[in-house]
Amino acid sequence: MPIVPMKIGQPFSAAATVAGSLLAVRMMLGRRPLYGDGTTRYEPNPKAENVKWLVENYYADQIKGKTKAWIKSRVLNEIALVIDGSPVYPNFRPDFHVAREALKPVPGHDVLVAIDPGRWPAALFMQDIAGRVYVQYELLGFNEPATTFAPKVKRFLEHHYQGFTVGFIGDPKGFDRGQATDDSAWDVFKANGMVVRPAPVKQNQIETRVSALSHILDDNPAGVARFVLSPLCRTTKIGLAGRYCLEKDETGVLKPTKNRYSHPCNALEYGMLGLGEGKRMIGINPAVGLKPVRIAGVRRSLRRVAG
Repeated sequence: MPIVPMKIGQPFSAAATVAGSLLAVRMMLGRRPLYGDGTTRYEPNPKAENVKWLVENYYADQIKGKTKAWIKSRVLNEIALVIDGSPVYPNFRPDFHVAREALKPVPGHDVLVAIDPGRWPAALFMQDIAGRVYVQYELLGFNEPATTFAPKVKRFLEHHYQGFTVGFIGDPKGFDRGQATDDSAWDVFKANGMVVRPAPVKQNQIETRVSALSHILDDNPAGVARFVLSPLCRTTKIGLAGRYCLEKDETGVLKPTKNRYSHPCNALEYGMLGLGEGKRMIGINPAVGLKPVRIAGVRRSLRRVAG
């Protein structure tokens, strides 16, 4: 089949087979700016070419009921994250919850490190300031044990959070001992000067964890996001945007999938529980009760704060 090249002057294109030839067809939809109601409207592009090969309202009919990401990827020929499954957090909006610039630590406020252990561990670094949670950094491990990941977390804190008071929270299963050693993941962290508290969730119930994070994503008083994610947390952002999604298990029940994007999202869930979002969700004032450590600036090590 011969390929007939065409000049593409707009960023909208598609492929269509016409009279035995593959033609690059420019899309007939142009995106208009965002309106005040927070929606994106679309209208026919008067500069579109080759529309005579298409039925009336061809693309306008295609986008009905579709997500903004689907339209950007499949119709406007723009780069976008398209998820075929059901995202665990459909209420996460990158344009609303992700900061425009990288977030930096704010002196005078405690830091919480939320950790999901395992062979693909993840740690998220955040601060709760005036009721808003700022997630500043993510640190990921790749097929490595706690004996490798814990020193990485310690070095990261010494580099980015010297002088800050830091608390740690994580998966309650982090106290489980491995088959090859008597030390649990949290034993290893404690040996490196970091005492990790288990997240307040009974039997590590996924429903409770998801509900806590969903609550803060939806809790936006006066239209201001209480949850703010740094653009530096790329894997977390992609996971929340839909790569951390629901899939059916062998019994046909929808459950969150386990992949490289699930681990930072799980850590984030533990962090929200540690900050009291689970209690806020049911109308109870949070009482975190974490025992922090201070990042020393002289010896560049972690030490416990007395009292």
